[in-house]
Formats: sequence, C-alpha cells, structure tokens
Amino acid sequence: MFLFSRPARMFFQIVGFVTVIGLLAAIGAAWFLPRLLQIEDQIEKADLIVPLAGDAHRLFRAAELYKGGYAPRVVLSNSAIRAPSRLARTLKEMGIERPGPRETRRRLLRYLGVAEDAVESFGDGHVSTAEEAE
Repeated sequence: MFLFSRPARMFFQIVGFVTVIGLLAAIGAAWFLPRLLQIEDQIEKADLIVPLAGDAHRLFRAAELYKGGYAPRVVLSNSAIRAPSRLARTLKEMGIERPGPRETRRRLLRYLGVAEDAVESFGDGHVSTAEEAE
C-alpha cells in the first residue's frame, strides 16, 4: 500500500534529487569560489598613505609603507572624538594629562619612523568610513 500515487512519488524523487545536487553545488561553490575570486593587487607607489580611523594596526602598516618608500606623506582622518571615559576624567583630576586620540596617532607614527612634516590630517569628526571617503 503506497501513500502517494506514482506521479507524486516521481515528483518528490525529482525534487529530492535536485535538492541534493543543489546542496552539493553550494558546498562546492563555498569551497572553491573564494579562492577563485580573491584578487590581491601588488603594492604600488602612491602620492599618499591614508590609514582610516579604527584599528591602530593600520598606523603600523602605514608606517611600514612610508618607510618602504611607497608614498611621501601619511594623511590621517580626524575621526570623531568620544567623550572622555571615567578613567580619563579621573586621571585629569589627578593632574595626569594624556594626549587625545589624534595626538596619540601622530606620536605613534613619529615613533614608528614617519617624519613629522610627512604627517597631515583632513576632515573633522568623521564617524564612518563613508564620511572619511567623502
């Protein structure tokens, strides 16, 4: 005794077969496509190095590129400055002054070997990469 008629069983078998084939194709695509689509450009000389605000590791890489002779200037984005933390306010009350994030970035670049006159900045109060690009 069958629950489905012959045409219905055939339909479900075809749907199952197509599903399995689709799943195998998706797994294959997820495995091979990233390798095929990844393009890594060679680093070329430029007029400027612009490490966007965010992760401080960008400053280390910018200094490496500068010292490698890839560009004569490093241009920093003046991202928005957050309100001081409780720790920063307390340290200030104690008479311990810490430089703000903009000055910290400049000092770090100088420490890493970027000439002071090679560091410039642009904008004021960027909160996103889109704003930095504009």
